[in-house]
Amino acid sequence: MKHTLKMWPWTPFFVLLYQNTHDAVAESAVVGFPHDIKGEGVYAYVILKDGVELVDEDRMIAEMKALVKTKISGFAVPEYVQVLNLHLQNANIMMIK
Repeated sequence: MKHTLKMWPWTPFFVLLYQNTHDAVAESAVVGFPHDIKGEGVYAYVILKDGVELVDEDRMIAEMKALVKTKISGFAVPEYVQVLNLHLQNANIMMIK
């Protein structure tokens, strides 16, 4: 599995862009995963900003999905969103996927 989405080459960048506009999100990563119908689905990892407490994870995920759906389209909405509590970065200050 590649770490980009085959369906549209620009989708990962724009999904990241709109996910990161959410008030609670510090950074995120998007990867593709094998999908029986589409070929590849969208899986997103999200790191919250320092000091943000996750009260209602389902609501926050729904808000992020709505941002992506209104700015891009329904095909780019992540099927899975995993909220991480750690800041995983390599020496280049890029999120480790």
